[in-house]
Amino acid sequence: METLNYELIRILVALLGCGAAAYQDYKTSFIDEKIIYIMIAIGLLMNLFPFLIEDNYLIVYALIVSIIILTFGYLFYKKGQLGMGDVLLFVGIQQLLPLAPSSLKLVPAVDVSLIINSIPPENWFLVGYLNIFNHMLFFITIFLVSSFIATLGASLQYAIALLKSTKALKPNKFLGPIALVLALIGSVFLYYQFGVSAASFLFFLLLISSAFFVTFREQILDEIIIRRIPISEIEDEDIFAIDKMPAELVKKYNLQRVLTIAEVKKLQEIEKNEKMHLFPVNKVLPRFGPYILIALLLGILYGNIVDMIAFLR
Repeated sequence: METLNYELIRILVALLGCGAAAYQDYKTSFIDEKIIYIMIAIGLLMNLFPFLIEDNYLIVYALIVSIIILTFGYLFYKKGQLGMGDVLLFVGIQQLLPLAPSSLKLVPAVDVSLIINSIPPENWFLVGYLNIFNHMLFFITIFLVSSFIATLGASLQYAIALLKSTKALKPNKFLGPIALVLALIGSVFLYYQFGVSAASFLFFLLLISSAFFVTFREQILDEIIIRRIPISEIEDEDIFAIDKMPAELVKKYNLQRVLTIAEVKKLQEIEKNEKMHLFPVNKVLPRFGPYILIALLLGILYGNIVDMIAFLR
């Protein structure tokens, strides 16, 4: 079974790199990819040495999981749901920490390897699949925890912005009550599943945050997130609010959500041909880098998602 060599060094590099990326993301909404490439390079070297010396296959599984992250991350990127810097940051963390580190862990681990070791060797395909999953578990943890915290953080950010606004609240009168009822049903289920515990409280917060987003989604988009700006104010990889553009123009110019150089040229054509000078862009979006850093810290201290749930119960 693969183990992490020089674990404390891996943790230190991951925290320093992720910390620098989070700071840049918070300040500028951009992440310097040089930081991430350094993380990836150090991780690759540290994974290569055990392979050459001990026949440790950590590098193989780390590369397989990294390819999976890049594949699905690119799809999220094209949909405007993740920045490419965030995707590469996940790859950097995966290369440095393809398994949950144990050196600084505060709680006991649930040993997933026992399940893998109990499978007969002739079931090599199942063993290989579970090994890949085991090496993906820490990334899944970072992704889920960072998404969870980002949902809570963004809902608080947008709720404060709505309360500070002089405009009246405009809840969705159809979806709002449905979301509230579902949140209440979910809360009852959580109580019977986890009782009064940290887990039920955290999931309750997630349900309330989700209900808030569903109820005020249109108002949040129109009054907080989306800005109609000239082309000169568009930044690389801004997220285009295509839904707010005329459908015929979206189809005619084959507009995409991520505003790359090629997409900005299309907007220049629209400005010239259609006499449109302002374009709807999602400008007030949560900065994901800091949430990834928080999730990484929690993962280092409390392990993967299986360990966390066992601890919270």
